[in-house]
Amino acid sequence: MRAVPIICLVLICLLGLPAAAAQDHAQRQHRNPPIAAGAPERPTPEHTPSGSAVRDDPARYFDEDFSSATLDSRNWELVVGATPARGFVGVDELAGAVRLGLGPLAGERLPELRSAPISLAGVPGVELRYTLQQSGVELGEALVVEYLAVDSRWYIIERVVADGRDSIGFVRHVRLLPVKALHERFRVRFRPAVDDQDDAWILGEVSVAAYDPLQTLAVRVHPAHDAHVEVVLAGRPDAMSFSAPFTRRFPLGAPLLLVPQPTIETGVFSHWSVDGGARIQRQRVLRIELTEELEAVAHYRPRVAGRNAASVAIVSEPLPGVSIALGVEPEPLFTKLRSETEYPCLTGEWLTLLAPLRTERMVFVGWVVNGERLPSGDNLLEHRVTADDILLAEYVRLGDVNGDDLLDKYDVDLFLAALIDPAGYAEVYPDLDPLQRGDVNGDGVFDELDIEGFVDLLLND
Repeated sequence: MRAVPIICLVLICLLGLPAAAAQDHAQRQHRNPPIAAGAPERPTPEHTPSGSAVRDDPARYFDEDFSSATLDSRNWELVVGATPARGFVGVDELAGAVRLGLGPLAGERLPELRSAPISLAGVPGVELRYTLQQSGVELGEALVVEYLAVDSRWYIIERVVADGRDSIGFVRHVRLLPVKALHERFRVRFRPAVDDQDDAWILGEVSVAAYDPLQTLAVRVHPAHDAHVEVVLAGRPDAMSFSAPFTRRFPLGAPLLLVPQPTIETGVFSHWSVDGGARIQRQRVLRIELTEELEAVAHYRPRVAGRNAASVAIVSEPLPGVSIALGVEPEPLFTKLRSETEYPCLTGEWLTLLAPLRTERMVFVGWVVNGERLPSGDNLLEHRVTADDILLAEYVRLGDVNGDDLLDKYDVDLFLAALIDPAGYAEVYPDLDPLQRGDVNGDGVFDELDIEGFVDLLLND
């Protein structure tokens, strides 16, 4: 063990912390460059889409909804195992779709749908959009989406892996094209990996369009009623509160949380419906990602027994103000709340809280719910609200080796004793873990390397 740090620690104890603290107080007093946007090139006759193509919009360079009875060779230069689709769920909602899978192939050629060349030279920002669903595709099988780069090589932009369940509708995919895709003869291709005639990926529409940095979110309440809805950018502690109904524009792909009032005059929160009922969620905290225009409706119902307004206190000890992550399963990392918060919710509602394992001054011990310490010690808490509950994140202070929830000069001698004579320290304080309280630098070891951090905590407490 190095003697110099310990001698310094003893001197601090002898000279007194107030003088050191006064001296410390005196010392305290003294996206990449934008690319020039030229006029976007319009599609040349070689690759001008037919039928559903948008020719008059300079911001769209390719647009195919497969509305024709056959695939147009002016849009697609290679078609293997791709046929117009009818009779699949959701297809009738669009102009058409195409089925990708095994079929009457020529020789040993694998299924592939490849676009004709599309001119993207000089375009500042472009995204690929397509809608997709699966039918009969086994778990783990994939659809590979690739683009032809300026170096004439194919690169994967997305690999969609099947979950083994048939889709109940189309899912929209949006991918921003990298710079090396923006050239005169860009192509995109879709290659399914399937092993059975009944396995099929259903492609609803494909477009290549200028990148739109903003998308529209519309929120309303049913039955129609004025209600406040908080909108939070995931991972940020600040929230924006709007009176529903409202329409706002947010960055494309932004992960948002929508948190409606638990109760209004006519009833209590029931569920969310998104995009006309395509997604139903009963958790009040709704997480969405704006990859397209979206409408979300917060539904309320008359008050019923067991579903009343409540206020949950989220606190931390011995120091307040710990940043607690709040969310719902399966992703708890939604937004942060400072402890000492009164969180409005409903009885019967589930909350997921994630407390940090360490802060600059404390180490997590466990959750205490309504005065009862949970035995697991897990920092992830899933709690069903019963009333005005109190959820306490319990910590110990780093350096508090005598267990009085304070960090002061009375901990100095014991800190040294725990270092020099851990067995003797354990006899006097059998219920205190010296590693948990003394590992100030967080390297998993309690040793002389923690002395400097301990001194800093003392001086700055």
